[in-house]
Amino acid sequence: MVFWPAAKWNALEDYLLRPPLADPTLPSFEILTSREIDVLTLIGDGFSNEKIANLLGLELGTVKDHVRAILSKLGVVNRTQAATVAIRSGRFRPCFDKPYGGIPQQYHR
Repeated sequence: MVFWPAAKWNALEDYLLRPPLADPTLPSFEILTSREIDVLTLIGDGFSNEKIANLLGLELGTVKDHVRAILSKLGVVNRTQAATVAIRSGRFRPCFDKPYGGIPQQYHR
């Protein structure tokens, strides 16, 4: 079966933007600070610690501290699990219509 490329992307976007089912086993994001949420959003977009530091105007060590705090608070062991939990919870969604993905507006350059 052959699909028109735009149809594949439309179907993928529809699937990813569909509201998730409630999952009581997922952690609450109210325990994260606003800066940790910014960092987690950028982790979910695939940025390295160095790139996150540049985008947010932070020292690399500060970003690493935020990442450690995020992992601890969410009860996960790595960045991939943190991003997965965030997306599964519906707290963060892939962004298809913005040129900067999930980068918070104030950090666009």
